[in-house]
Amino acid sequence: MRAVIISIEHNSNILGESNPIKIEAGIKEPTPIYDVNFSIKIPVLLNDRNSIDLIVSIPILINLSYVKQDGNVTTNVLNTERKKKELTKSSKTVIGLCNVDLMPILLGENLFTEKLILETMEFKFDGTSSSWPNLPYLTIKVKQQDEEQFFPSDLKYNFVNITVESIFNPPSWFTDNLVYKAGTIIYGEENEETKRIIHDGGKLMNNRDICKTKCWNCLFHLQSRAKLSKYKIDYNYNDVKNTLDKELKLQNIVENDVTRIEWNSMSRHILFKDSIEKLRNQYQCYVDLSELLFPGRRKTRIASQLYTYNPIELMEKTGYDKNIFLIDNNQTKEPKEKDKRGKTSTKDTSVVSEAETLTGEPVITKNNEPVFVIIEIEFNCPLVPCRLAKDFSNLIDELITPTDKKPYYPYSINVVEDQYAKCIETLFHVLTESYRDELTCFVQYLYKTGVYLSIRNALKTKVILLLDHKFQMPSYTLDSCEEQDSSMISDSNRLYFYAEEAYELGNIDEARKYYTTIIDQMKNNSDAWINYAIFLLKIEDTERAEECCREAICLNNRHKISLLVYGAILMKKRLYREAEIFFRSITNFYPRFVEGWMILHLFYIRTDYYSGIDVTFRIAKECMKDKDQDISINNQEPFAWSMIHCPRDSIYTMTITFLLKLHLYDLAGIALAEEMSLTGRSTHLLYYMAVEHYLLHRYEDALSHLKEAQCQYGLDYSISCLMGHCYFKHGDLKEAINYYEFANMVFDRPDDIYLMQLRMGLCYERQKDYEKANKVLLNACQSSPTSISWFHLGISFYKLNQLKEAELALIEANKIDNCNADIWGYLCLLNLSLKRYDEFILCYRQAIKYNLKNNELLKEIREFMKLLNYEVEVLQVK
Repeated sequence: MRAVIISIEHNSNILGESNPIKIEAGIKEPTPIYDVNFSIKIPVLLNDRNSIDLIVSIPILINLSYVKQDGNVTTNVLNTERKKKELTKSSKTVIGLCNVDLMPILLGENLFTEKLILETMEFKFDGTSSSWPNLPYLTIKVKQQDEEQFFPSDLKYNFVNITVESIFNPPSWFTDNLVYKAGTIIYGEENEETKRIIHDGGKLMNNRDICKTKCWNCLFHLQSRAKLSKYKIDYNYNDVKNTLDKELKLQNIVENDVTRIEWNSMSRHILFKDSIEKLRNQYQCYVDLSELLFPGRRKTRIASQLYTYNPIELMEKTGYDKNIFLIDNNQTKEPKEKDKRGKTSTKDTSVVSEAETLTGEPVITKNNEPVFVIIEIEFNCPLVPCRLAKDFSNLIDELITPTDKKPYYPYSINVVEDQYAKCIETLFHVLTESYRDELTCFVQYLYKTGVYLSIRNALKTKVILLLDHKFQMPSYTLDSCEEQDSSMISDSNRLYFYAEEAYELGNIDEARKYYTTIIDQMKNNSDAWINYAIFLLKIEDTERAEECCREAICLNNRHKISLLVYGAILMKKRLYREAEIFFRSITNFYPRFVEGWMILHLFYIRTDYYSGIDVTFRIAKECMKDKDQDISINNQEPFAWSMIHCPRDSIYTMTITFLLKLHLYDLAGIALAEEMSLTGRSTHLLYYMAVEHYLLHRYEDALSHLKEAQCQYGLDYSISCLMGHCYFKHGDLKEAINYYEFANMVFDRPDDIYLMQLRMGLCYERQKDYEKANKVLLNACQSSPTSISWFHLGISFYKLNQLKEAELALIEANKIDNCNADIWGYLCLLNLSLKRYDEFILCYRQAIKYNLKNNELLKEIREFMKLLNYEVEVLQVK
C-alpha cells in the first residue's frame, strides 16, 4: 500500500496538491479505479495579454509522486538546479508526468474531458520500465467557470504556432559541446515591447526522429515523453516551400539517418489586433513567409538557407533593434572592432549566429552544400481571409443566366378560350372531311383508324384546361379512363436504369421520357438536372445540356459535377476564361477532389498554360494518397463497359473512366493521349480508347482497338462483351452472338451482365431462334426485371405458343410502362388468340392512342382480325 499525491503546476508555479491517495501495488483485474476528487483554479487576467499568452503557450503539468516514509513528497519537475538534483536523487519514487493543453477552452469549449497516460520521469533501459498497458492514467475534466466564451465576440485575435524542425547539412565545426538556439520575435500591441521567442532545445543528432511528435518548447528540458504535445510533424515533405537556389529531394534527406541539429519543438502564442497588423506588414526576414498572405492560407512550411547574423540587416527587415539571443539589455554586446585584415574579431566563435558582418552571408559546407533549416508557421485563422469561395460563387452567378420560372398555368383565360375555339373548329373540319358515307361506316372508320380516340383526347385536354381556369378546378382533375402516374416507378435509380437501357437500345424518346419524369418529381434536385444534361450530351444536344447545367448550378452553385460539365461545355465552345472559372471553383470548393485537379490539369494542357500543368498534377497526386479524398462519382459499373482494366495507381486512367462516365470526350481524349505517352499502347489504354469510340458510335475504330487488345491480353469478359456490343450496333448479329456467347460462359464474368443478356436475347429473337431467346431473356428478367426484358420474354413465349406465360410476361412489362404501344400491340395478338374480344378492344384502343408505329405488328394484328370474320364484324358493330 502506497500513498500518492497529485500536484499541478503551470509556468513553474504550483497551483495545488491533492491529499495523499492510498493505492495498492501490483497488477489486478479488472484495473482498479481511484477517486481523486481534487480540483484547482487556474487564474487568468483577461485584460492582460501576457497572462493569456502564458495559458496559450504553456500547458498544465501534472506530477504524480508517492509519499516517503519520512512524510516528504517528491518535488515538482521544473527549472532550478536544486530541484533537478533532488529529482535525480529520488527519481525512483516519481510515478509519472503528463501535460494538458488548454486550447479547447480558448477555442470556445466550456468543458472537455481527457484521459492522460502518466509517463515515467525519464527513459530507462535497465529493465525497470513499464509497458504502455501497465502505465497509470488519469481522467481529468477542464471547465470554464463562466458559461460565456473565453474571448468576447468583438475581440480580434489569432494564434500562431512556430515549429522549428531541424537544420540539415551542418558544417563540420558544429559539435556536441555547442549550444544550439533558434530565435524569432512576435510583435506586441501598441506601447508593448516586442517579445523574443527562443527555442533552446537544439541537439546535434545522427539519427532521425521516427515518431515526429512536436515537443512543447517550454518543456524541452524534461527527459520524459510528458514534454510532447499532441501535434505531429507532417511526414509529407513534398509541399515544403524550397527557397534555396538548389533543388532538394527533402523526403530522401529527412528520412535518412544523416547528421542534423534537431529541435522538433513548437511554441504557440496569441496575437491581438496590433500584433496581427504588424506581422502582416513585416512578414519576412531571412525566411520567406509570403505564402501566408495568400487568401485563406493558414500554414506554410519552408526550407530556408541559413545566414550569418547581422544586426543592421535584421533591424532593416524587422524593425527590431536588439539581439534576439540576449536575455536583458545589460548583456548587449558592443559592436566588435575589425582587425587590420578587415575581418571581425571575436573571442566567442561557438555560436555562428553572433558573427556580425556587414551583410548576412549564406552558411555552406566545405562541399558547397547549403546549410538550411525547416520551419513551420501556422495560424489558427488566415492573415488574409479567403474570399475565393465567395468570389467564385459570385462569378458563377454572373455567368449563369437563370431560366425563366414559368407560372404553373402558362395561359391566360383569353388564350385558353381562343385555343378551345380553334380546337373545335379544327375538329369540325376533320369530321367533315372524314364523313363521306353513311353513319355506320363513318363510326367504323373512326374506331378502326383511331381517329375517334385522338379527337376525344385532344378535345379533353382543352376542356380540362378551360374548366380549370374558369372554375379554379384542382390540378389533379383527370378522366377516369386516363392512366395514372402511379404506374411509373418513383425510384429514381430504377428510372435511370430504364433510361440507360432505352438509350442503349436506340429508344431516345423513351429514355428522354424517363429523365423528364425524374425532373418532374425532383425539380429542385441538382442531380436530376445534371443527369439529364449528361444524357443530352450523349445525343449531342449541347444547347439544351447547357441549359440543364445552368438550372443545376442555380439550385446549388457548389454542385461539383454540374460545375465540371458546364466548364467542359464552355471549353468546347472555346470560352476558356469562363471555363477556367468553373474548373478552378471545383478545386477551391473541394480541395481533395482528385479528378477535379486532374481536369484542371487537362484544361491547362489544352490551353498550353505550362505553369499550371505541373502544379495541378502534383496536387492531384498528393490528393490521391489522401484517405479522406473527395469522392468523385459513384463506383457503380457503367452500363455498357467495364472498369476492370483501370489500374488503381494510374491517375490518368482513373480520370479517363471518370470523364467517360460523364461523356466528356474532349477532356477524355487529352487524358488518353497523356496516358499513351506514359504507357504506350497498353491493354488498358486500348480498351478505354475502344470505349470512347463505342460511346461516339465509331464502332469500326472501337473494334480495331479491341482486336489489338485481344492480341496483347487475350479475350476476357470485358473485351468480348464490348466487341459484341459493337457488332450488335453495327448490325452483324452472327458475330455479336459469337462474342456474347463467349462472354456468357467465361468463369470470371461479373454478376451483373444484364445488357449483354438482353442484347443476346434480341439477337436470337431477330434470327427467330425463340427457344434460345427465351432462356437468355429469362435470366435477364431474373437479374433486372425491366419493361423491355419482360416484353421480349413475352414475345418469345408468344412465338412458342405458350400463351399463359406470354400473358404473364406482357402484363409485367405493361405494369412498368403502360405507355409502350408495342406492348399493347402484342396484348392485342394475345387476346385475339384467346378470343377475348372485349379485352382486345381495350388493348387496341391503347395501341392506337400511343401511336403504334410498328407496321409489321399492325399488319399481323389486322391479318389476325381477317381470319375471324364474324368476330371482326361484331367488333366493328360495337
